[in-house]
Amino acid sequence: MQTRSDGVVEPWRGELRRGLERLRDGEFADAEAHFARAHRMAPDRAEVCFALGRERLRRGDFDQAEVLLRQAWQLDPSLVSAAAFLARCLGVDTPRSKGRRVTYNIVTGVPRNRQEELELEWFRERHGFKGPSNHEPDR
Repeated sequence: MQTRSDGVVEPWRGELRRGLERLRDGEFADAEAHFARAHRMAPDRAEVCFALGRERLRRGDFDQAEVLLRQAWQLDPSLVSAAAFLARCLGVDTPRSKGRRVTYNIVTGVPRNRQEELELEWFRERHGFKGPSNHEPDR
């Protein structure tokens, strides 16, 4: 665990750690409360946004989950787990209309940024697409 230069653990890291411990114990409400406290302390930390976003997704709060997971990925583009959970949140692997629209836009066009490139790669692997990117998935 990282500490400040004076040797003290930053408070948000303690909340994040306690949240992860509660999560491992199956205490989801307590875990989410710790993640929310960590987010209030450090809203610009990718790992905090990811943890809270993942919990919001688990409980079905798709709108908040999407905001948090997007933020996590924007803060740290190497956090591929955030991209995977964002794809799940958007409904890429379910019939949710928003996810289908986003996926269709990605699959039928050229990815505009790294996020779309990763979503496209994930979608193609998941659904077995081997051809060119300009064909529409089966409905």
